[in-house]
Amino acid sequence: MIKIMLDPGHYGSYNRGIAEGYYESRQMLVLGNLLKTELTKKGFTPLLTRSGEEDIALAMRGKMAGAAEAEIFLSLHSNAPGKDEEGQYDPKVRGLYIYYSVRQPQNKALAEKLGQAAAMAMGTPFRGARVWESPKYPGQDYMTVLQSAVAAGVPVALLIEHGFHTNMEDCAALLQADILARIAAAEADVFSDTYLPAETSAPFRKGKINTPSGVAVRTLPDEDSPRSDGGAGMGIPNGTEIAVYQLIMGTDGTEWAKVFWHSAWGYCKAQYIEFAQTAVKVQATLSDQEKAEALVTRLKAEGIQAEIVS
Repeated sequence: MIKIMLDPGHYGSYNRGIAEGYYESRQMLVLGNLLKTELTKKGFTPLLTRSGEEDIALAMRGKMAGAAEAEIFLSLHSNAPGKDEEGQYDPKVRGLYIYYSVRQPQNKALAEKLGQAAAMAMGTPFRGARVWESPKYPGQDYMTVLQSAVAAGVPVALLIEHGFHTNMEDCAALLQADILARIAAAEADVFSDTYLPAETSAPFRKGKINTPSGVAVRTLPDEDSPRSDGGAGMGIPNGTEIAVYQLIMGTDGTEWAKVFWHSAWGYCKAQYIEFAQTAVKVQATLSDQEKAEALVTRLKAEGIQAEIVS
């Protein structure tokens, strides 16, 4: 299952908004719990950096995502513009921004898609996907939560500013339960469309990786097709639960498992997967079916229903 670390911004009663009763910290926790529910329905494993009003250091939030081996870190916020010479906010400024890491330019398209969907659900303008580079440390993120998540090895680190709590329209929208529910559903849909398999067939076997060094993922069911997309070629760590969509016999007789890993299809050696027992369909790719038949025979001997499909 793909893990997503949700980070409701701030703590306690932090950043009071222009609308009565609004605090960024509280409403982003509400949104975080709604998004957690929506993501769970779709098959993700969502986690929260905080479940109450606890104060968690910014750097620790990203580290929590890395420690949990999350593939996505999403920090939830609302925004405020800079103050003018008189120390006042411009109450007319509104709209949604989303930030991705300066060290992860490949995530811009996802950020734009997520930001557009959230803005539409909220009913506020989408102001764009952007990076915020540290002026003191070029090549690093200004936002500590993004910097710490990337440093912890999280492949996708994002932060959404859900409108401006200094604007009455945006702030009032974020106090409405139905609008927060729409935002959560829209954001979950984007993750589902991006990360879950596009194929309609459900996985027919589930198991977990059972080899100390993990297992490499290949583009094709052979040794000479390494994947290099976003670090996926490094493989699946030991102990990871994985869904297998197909078993394929390679031309050399090796059993390959078709999996969905790091948002793309790939193949890994089935011998390194500890399978849960279930029914299996084996796709035969050999001109003679002897090896496929041998695999089916072995599976049946293990008490697993198996058959060959062309």
